[in-house]
Amino acid sequence: MPNTYPPLLTPKDLARALGKSESYIRNALTHGRGIGTKIPPVVYVGNAPRWQPADLNEWLSAHRVGAATPPQRGPGRPSLPEIAAGRRHTGRGR
Repeated sequence: MPNTYPPLLTPKDLARALGKSESYIRNALTHGRGIGTKIPPVVYVGNAPRWQPADLNEWLSAHRVGAATPPQRGPGRPSLPEIAAGRRHTGRGR
């Protein structure tokens, strides 16, 4: 029976896909706080960390930032253009 699973990505593959260094990936794994936020969810095969291509694609889609999804501000918080317009130059400092 042929293998129907796509090949799993290694830390080197993931680093290349994300434009990060392999040490960045390993640090996120070692400290554990980066899994799911700094890097996609991981699958361990024995002691070897691996990533499913579908998980990488889903994670990238979830972390996409663009004009279609502007950041949401809480009630009463001014937008960035409102903040910039209200900034006054005092003539002191920089």
